[in-house]
Amino acid sequence: MDFLNEIRTYDFSTYDAAAVAQTKENVSKLKEDSDTIWNQWVETGINTDQIFKIDFDFYSAHEEGVLYFSEILQKNGFEIIIKTKRMLFFWKGYELRATLNDFWTLKKLNERIELLGLFSRKYNMLIEGYGTHVTRNGVPR
Repeated sequence: MDFLNEIRTYDFSTYDAAAVAQTKENVSKLKEDSDTIWNQWVETGINTDQIFKIDFDFYSAHEEGVLYFSEILQKNGFEIIIKTKRMLFFWKGYELRATLNDFWTLKKLNERIELLGLFSRKYNMLIEGYGTHVTRNGVPR
């Protein structure tokens, strides 16, 4: 995770300070809640000894950034879904879902939240959340 250390020290001084602060706040909140969410997944039957998918959700008003970011994620094994978000008659932005099928631990989840959250800011994106799909019998999709 050398890249995580690199992105932690990335110079965001040329970026909108409020946007960078919002990104860091979102990353912090998502990591704070990850222990509780992880335990809920385990309680509902997610077998952490097996590969399962985790979705990471992002938002941006900048199409170009969404396309660049999604291309990078696809090259790194993520499945990508992009949806246009529209309110009334005006385009408001883009929602991106990046899904990775992998062996997961709580530590790896937290590292990925931070990495993707900070890295997404380079492309004017905001990490909004993450999750996994659990069926009634606890088997992930």
